[in-house]
Amino acid sequence: TLDSAGMREGAVLVCQPLVESTGTTNAIARGQAMPFSRAYTRVFVRESRTLREFDIRWQPAVLGRRDLRDPSKNRLLAVDLEGMEPLPSVSRHHAAITEDAGSMFIEAITERNPVLLNGQRIPPGSRRVLNAGDTIKLGDFVLNFYLVA
Repeated sequence: TLDSAGMREGAVLVCQPLVESTGTTNAIARGQAMPFSRAYTRVFVRESRTLREFDIRWQPAVLGRRDLRDPSKNRLLAVDLEGMEPLPSVSRHHAAITEDAGSMFIEAITERNPVLLNGQRIPPGSRRVLNAGDTIKLGDFVLNFYLVA
C-alpha cells in the first residue's frame, strides 16, 4: 500500500511510463539485416493508392524513402516510397517492422515522423504488435500489412 511506502495524506503520486529501448535504431545504424525467427511464406505491405506491394524479407525492415546522396543508409530499406508523391511526407527512416518470437511489430523511429497503426499514434521508440490486415499510416501513405504463415 502507499501508506507502507511512506506516503502521507495529501501527497501527490506521479506516474511516468517506463520506456525500454527496443534496440531497433541501433540495429538500423549497424545496417545488418537479420532473418525472422521462423519461416513465413510471405510478409508484405501494400500501398493503398497504387496497390504496389513491398516484401518484408528481413528485420529491421525500414519504411521510408531512399537516400540518394548516401546509398549506404539504404541497406535495410524494405519499403521505398521515394518518388511516389510530389512533395515528400515520409522521412528516410520513418518506421520499422521487426519480429520477435513469431510476433510482428511496427515501431515509430523518431518523434518528428508520426506513425499511426489502425488510426492510433505510436509513441516514438515504442513498438506495437502488427497483425495481418492492420493499417499503417506514414505521412500521406496508407499501407496494409499482410502475413502469410
